[in-house]
Amino acid sequence: MQVPGHELWHPNPDFYYKPGGGPMLDMGPYYLTCLVNLLGPVKSVTGQAKSSYATRTIGSGPREGQTVAVEVPTHISGLLDFENGATISITTSFDVWKHEHNHIELYGTTGSMLVSDPNQFQGEIKMSVRKGDWAVAEQVHSYGDGNYQNPRPCRHGAGDRLRPRTPRQSRPVAARA
Repeated sequence: MQVPGHELWHPNPDFYYKPGGGPMLDMGPYYLTCLVNLLGPVKSVTGQAKSSYATRTIGSGPREGQTVAVEVPTHISGLLDFENGATISITTSFDVWKHEHNHIELYGTTGSMLVSDPNQFQGEIKMSVRKGDWAVAEQVHSYGDGNYQNPRPCRHGAGDRLRPRTPRQSRPVAARA
């Protein structure tokens, strides 16, 4: 999750930049919950965090032009080592103006999986699964209909049903969220 900052659109963004706020506490739980449900428990975590700006200028509403002091890290990068052997890199940021990354990408020994935004209730999961020496089979799984009655794709071990498998049980080896 990488965005330029909520002060651009939110009329009272102060809480995003105070203790208890920041991009990891704002949106990280959606991504981390998804990853844990797809891959299982995390064994260890390392990371770095920084604040790129000391203040943010509110860009909308009656407080437009006022500044907010930044008291928390606004760019967090981490490395998660899962008990199953997967290694995940994760970045949450209020300091990125534009990117073209997919929300979650998993790379395994026999295929790759692209998962749409875990903060939404609909989307597609796209898988590329190795078939034979070089052939790749594309699979698309749709979920939800946006009415908030269907579960998110990463809840209740959905990854167990969607992970590409071989007779020797392939395992995820790397990913980026």
